[in-house]
Amino acid sequence: MRINGANGAGKSTLLRIISGLSQATSGEISWNGAILKFDKEEYFSKLIYLGHTPPLKGDMTAFENIKFWCQLGCQQAKDSEITEVLEKWQLSSKKHLPVRSMSQGQKQRVALVRLQLGMDFPLWILDEPWNSLDKEAILNLNHLIEQHSSQGGITLFTSHQDVSLNITNHPVFDLHL
Repeated sequence: MRINGANGAGKSTLLRIISGLSQATSGEISWNGAILKFDKEEYFSKLIYLGHTPPLKGDMTAFENIKFWCQLGCQQAKDSEITEVLEKWQLSSKKHLPVRSMSQGQKQRVALVRLQLGMDFPLWILDEPWNSLDKEAILNLNHLIEQHSSQGGITLFTSHQDVSLNITNHPVFDLHL
């Protein structure tokens, strides 16, 4: 589900509210019929949120960052799985480098590895996930979102780029100030 709008329209704020990182000034969000303020733990265990800035620790390696975020998000990922997915995202030669030494596109791919390892999370909330990606990484991300959708997953995302996804039911919401 794409959320459109101009800069400053509130797209990132909406995603932060939906992900539980910010409070709404009015209204409420429900998940499977339950209002979030009553069942947040269940809801948070079902989502992955990636903001427009990759949530990485600069002094940690790509491998360490992924391991940390998987543990924090209650994702079960074996070291061999992390290594395999890093390879898929063309990061195997960078897995032991501190993230601070990587390009912005490489950092974005490190963050996206978490999605590959979190296919069983029904809700992905992604703020500008295509930023800084090269053509191959864009195709990888598109395929990943399509696969997630085909397995019944929901992806809420924002993007200022043209995004071509092969998803049958792909609603778009426009935000206006």
